[in-house]
Formats: sequence, structure tokens, C-alpha cells
Amino acid sequence: MKRKLMMVSMMAILSLSLFACGSKDTTSSSNGSARVNTEKEADTKNENVGTFSQLFTNNEVSIWYLCDTIDKEATPDVYVVYGDGTYLNMEGKKSKTFADLSKMTDEEIASWVEEDWNNRNEVLMYYHQHKDELRADAENSISDSTDSDTIAMIALDDAYREISGTTSEGGEELDPDYLNSVQDQVNAAKDYIINEINTKLAEQGGIAKPRYGFSIYTDASGNNVDKEALILERSGRKEISTTNDIKSGDVYDSHYSGFFVSDGKYFLMRTNHDMAVTFDEIGADGISVDEDVVFE
Repeated sequence: MKRKLMMVSMMAILSLSLFACGSKDTTSSSNGSARVNTEKEADTKNENVGTFSQLFTNNEVSIWYLCDTIDKEATPDVYVVYGDGTYLNMEGKKSKTFADLSKMTDEEIASWVEEDWNNRNEVLMYYHQHKDELRADAENSISDSTDSDTIAMIALDDAYREISGTTSEGGEELDPDYLNSVQDQVNAAKDYIINEINTKLAEQGGIAKPRYGFSIYTDASGNNVDKEALILERSGRKEISTTNDIKSGDVYDSHYSGFFVSDGKYFLMRTNHDMAVTFDEIGADGISVDEDVVFE
């Protein structure tokens, strides 16, 4: 009899112990699904289970890849998404291949994108926002020339090429002999424009990172979520109409997993396991319903 009582007591203690251990690993999300507890001591920057919005906001920084396929030679767009509701992105034409990215840590990728933003995108953004003003200022800086308007136009285009690292914005072709005759004035005006941009940015403390938000769209009854979108302030939207279309694959030692979005591509993150996602609930905090997020 004593032996039986001891065995029952041991089984009870073991059950309580297992229950306690299990409760540390999972918690219930707002829609009732189980997800990994973000307070675990494990690496949470690759958190890949939860509601759609939680995948982006649960981590201080997360790295996402927009691509057609998971291939070592593919060059994805890279998004650095911050938990505070802002993001930065690197388009594929300036990005790296999956082969290169797979050998970098998330911290290295974030630093690389941030450095590009600081060195180029802020300047380029200011250029686009103040293009007419910059041209007028450049024209005034060379007012002693009868062709100051044309020289300022050429200088503005040269400044754009230097800032963006790309080709001209376009426009009519000019006579090469004329260009040679005014090249010194053009160079001076271009330098004036770039210096003016850097001076203004320094005074303003830079340009704020673009923001993101979430919108859910309901079915005909208005009671069920039909689709959900990540709305990016300057980069369109990434919308999913199903939580089941998950794409996963490996490049060397890195495992990538994510979902199919409305522009016909996959939006992935580097994870330890395949992604699992659910729609956010109607009425969830910070989620717009049946309308796009408006950035004021």
C-alpha cells in the first residue's frame, strides 16, 4: 500500500513539473492560437509564429526579404522592420544575393541598410522633396551668367546622378560643345546643390524613417477577416489573402520562410523553423478595419 502511495505521489509531482515547464514556452495569442513566448531567453529576433502584425512588431528589429524565389543567385529587396512602427528598405538593384546575405548576421544586414539610408537615401529623398527650390538656389548662385537657368538644370541632373548612383533623370540632349564650355560652372553649381542638401539635413537632424501599419479587410458579412495588409508609407503594401500559402527554403546554412503577398512575390524572414501566421482579430489594437492606414 505504501509503495502504491509513493508511486502516485511521484507521478503527481512529475505531472506538475511537466506542466510548469510547458507553460514557459507558449502563450495564447489574442485569437486563441498558441505562439512562442517572446520573453523566452531563446533568440527572439527570428520570432516566426503569431498574428500577422506580431511578426513585425514583436521584435525590436527584424529583417525581411521580398523575392520571387529562394535561390542563392536571387537578389531580393531587403526590409529592416523596427518594432516602433518604422522601416527601411534596400531595393534589389542595390541589394546583395541570397548567397551573400545568408553569410551575414541580421545585425550586419541592418547596419548595411541603415548605412545606405544615412549616406544616400536621406540625401536623395531631400533632393526629390526640394528639387525646385534647389534649382532656384543654384540658379541664383550663378546669376552672373546669361545661361544660369540652363546651367542650373544641368547641375541639378548631375547632382541627381551623383546622389543616386544612377543615370540621368532624363530631358533633352544638349550640344556637347556647349556642355564643355559651361562645365566649370555646372560643376560649381552641382557642388553647391549637394552642399546645400547636406547642410539642410544636418540642421534638421536628418529625415525620419518611413512608417508602416496594418489593415484588415472583412468579408461580405463584416464579421470575418478576408485579408490583411502591411501598409508601407513609401513602399506600397504587402497583402495576404490566406495564412496557408507559406514558402520555405534554404540557402546554405540559412533557413527562410514567409508568405505569398499580393504583388506575386514572397515576403520572407530568416528563421529556425517554418513560419506560422494567423490574421489579426477585428478590433485588435492598432489595426485599421476595411480601410488603408493613413499616415499623418
